[in-house]
Amino acid sequence: MKRGIYITANDRVIEQALALMNSIRLYDPDSPVILIPYDNNYQKIADLLSEKYGVILYPDLQLVEELAQKIYDIFGEKFFARPNQFRKQVYWFGELDQFLYIDTDIVVF
Repeated sequence: MKRGIYITANDRVIEQALALMNSIRLYDPDSPVILIPYDNNYQKIADLLSEKYGVILYPDLQLVEELAQKIYDIFGEKFFARPNQFRKQVYWFGELDQFLYIDTDIVVF
């Protein structure tokens, strides 16, 4: 059984993502953390989190795009405050059997 943590971030929330990862690694230095990009502006944060904390980029970015579009098609624009807010739902199809999803504006203590 594979356990780990999913997070969502992009290059606009680098400081928040660093605070989150610092807090996670303080208490749990070993669990895998997988980044689901919030949008296509994620290269800096993906590289930084990978280098500093061993965070892995979600391996199927095409699935992230397709799922986000399907959810949008089903629920429509009135359901969405922000168009990419449900990209994180791809965690249900990820490699982790047991997981925790943590928004980037959270710290663990």
